Amino acid sequence: AATEFKAALALGPIEALADNWRVDFPGNTAGFSNPFFSVNEANRDYGVSVPFGAILSGLNDSRASVYGSSTVYVPYGWAENDINIWRAANPTWARTLATSARTRTSPIFLMTAARTWLARAEAAQLGWTSEDVTTAYNTGIDLAFSQLGLTTPATYKTQANVVLGTDNVRKIATQQYLEAFPDGTEGWSVWRKTGFPVLAPSPNPSDLEHTTIPVRYVYHQRQVSLNPVGVATAIANQGPDKQETKIWWDQ
Repeated sequence: AATEFKAALALGPIEALADNWRVDFPGNTAGFSNPFFSVNEANRDYGVSVPFGAILSGLNDSRASVYGSSTVYVPYGWAENDINIWRAANPTWARTLATSARTRTSPIFLMTAARTWLARAEAAQLGWTSEDVTTAYNTGIDLAFSQLGLTTPATYKTQANVVLGTDNVRKIATQQYLEAFPDGTEGWSVWRKTGFPVLAPSPNPSDLEHTTIPVRYVYHQRQVSLNPVGVATAIANQGPDKQETKIWWDQ
């Protein structure tokens, strides 16, 4: 991994906001609008959870003003009937992204300079490169705020749970997790890779055979039927085809 990372770094990584990979939407029809606009228009089933909101509030993180429509964060893992009752009683609950950040034409970021600088901080922390960990980390944080049209609060990077010095892996991973929002898959990958931030499984799992946070997708039945030999080989190498079986880079 270190070899591959250094090779990618040598080729020239994304380093500035102008380099961000983003999808712009014309917004002239539902199919060509920002997906978070469309989701909230249709059923309003997506919101900012209490655990995520707690991380933001614990760091006095001003990105909360962009990441959610309010700070009335949604309870995590409740049964559908209970959450529907709660939502009815809390009509200002935090929808995913502020209204101004999920218009029909709001962009979606696929890869950002902030993410690559935080990855560089992680690589330096692991000893993969000789780059300065703190410089890469602070640059990543500043760009993460800037891409949202915000300025990093003056004391943000000096507070105990942000400034590097001790527990650096956790702090870097937490910033990667926050920067990835609302890309849940990217945030999930950060957590699977590092174990940070520390998350709790749902208190109300839909299947009592699976009560922990999934660490992989199981193979779709179509994949099993079309490629049985490949699936069998993968299972023999990685372990049971269950959501609890870690994939190769998560061992």
